[in-house]
Amino acid sequence: MTEPVFRYKGALIVVALLLVLFLVPLFISAPFDFLQSLVGENYVLSALSFIALMFLATVVAPISLPVAVPAAAPLLGAWQAALCAILGWTLGGAVAFLLARRYGRPLLVRLVDVKKVERFENTVPDRHLFFWMLFARMLLP
Repeated sequence: MTEPVFRYKGALIVVALLLVLFLVPLFISAPFDFLQSLVGENYVLSALSFIALMFLATVVAPISLPVAVPAAAPLLGAWQAALCAILGWTLGGAVAFLLARRYGRPLLVRLVDVKKVERFENTVPDRHLFFWMLFARMLLP
């Protein structure tokens, strides 16, 4: 009887975390009021800073910003935050691809422990590689 609960426990945790990440900014307005006044004075600089932040989050893997877009939406506007995030992610993805293509595994081995790289290579499936990488990129920092 308790078996189905354990089967879906991970999914329930993920759904709960997503709800918290998206709903908490709706109820916390004090910090956003201060930030809104700063953004109002420097809208272009704020948008460029957000693009740069998304760029860095894409190129420098340890930086993960899952709440950045929902947090920026009240400040920049929902569509503007989404467009800035997509622009930053696209530019960052292009630079990450070019770095990987130019320097490849030697750069990776210099930045990450060789055992971790090998362990990751062993866990990546041979089939449907693109979708697994896309899924891993969304989940892992």
